Amino acid sequence: MSALSSRGDGQGQLAPFIVFDVLHGSALFLLLLTILPPLVSKSVRRMKTWYALMVSSIMFSSSFLLLLGQQSGPSPAFGVCVYQAGLIYATPATLSAAGLTFVIELHWRLCSAFTGQELDYARVNMILFLPPIVHLSIFFLTLFFGLSNPSLVERLPNGMYCHVDSRVPTTAVGVTVVLMLIAMILMEFFTISRLWHRRKNCTDIRVNGSDGHYPLQSFIRITVYTLIGGLGIVLVDLLVNTLSDDSTAALCLLAVVPLSVALLFGTQMDIISFYMCRRKKWSPPVGV
Repeated sequence: MSALSSRGDGQGQLAPFIVFDVLHGSALFLLLLTILPPLVSKSVRRMKTWYALMVSSIMFSSSFLLLLGQQSGPSPAFGVCVYQAGLIYATPATLSAAGLTFVIELHWRLCSAFTGQELDYARVNMILFLPPIVHLSIFFLTLFFGLSNPSLVERLPNGMYCHVDSRVPTTAVGVTVVLMLIAMILMEFFTISRLWHRRKNCTDIRVNGSDGHYPLQSFIRITVYTLIGGLGIVLVDLLVNTLSDDSTAALCLLAVVPLSVALLFGTQMDIISFYMCRRKKWSPPVGV
């Protein structure tokens, strides 16, 4: 199979995995642009769980790009294939867990703002263990099934990525993602309820012991992400498991998840200002 399809009337068309790679590559690039300003600029500050969400999204996109250069022709090495399969199954659940921790910290910050008590950062550090625990659990579960049954580890017919042809990892991912999304929706509903009942005090709520306002915009963005990204994971998981193995369009929708994170959180004004200021500080030399 070459980069150009030569079957039937589709002669000269791009192979499906090229569109897939471009989408995930674009998402990865935008995510890196999003996470860079808080890392290098003191004026752009973010919560720890925000970093967890960004790192999980970067892992999500990069895991689908591990087969670059090996998506056509001979099958990739078994080690590469089973390793990618482990990441492919683990990262959606990890991303959902990271989203949940982000929502939880936002809720705690809201409670701190209303009660005047200092935010308990020890609790924040504790919930940061949730995404890696979820990731390692599903990753090693997939590796166990892949190494126990090497014949089940294969590259998809369209060449996009490797997977384990077993319902167990898929079910584990689906159940985990659904549980995380339910918890996120409940937490967001509870937070919205508190905001509504205390709406008169929402104009200038401040976390005691913090130098910033309650990140209301971040809460709105994560709520939108839950609807677009989180529910998108569930929808694609259902489509992939009900359609044929060559369901290219459904698989390409997977890129919507990291793209939604990049576009929602990378378009905040302080991040945009960071790049605009950098552009103004540098001016190209004028030729004579």
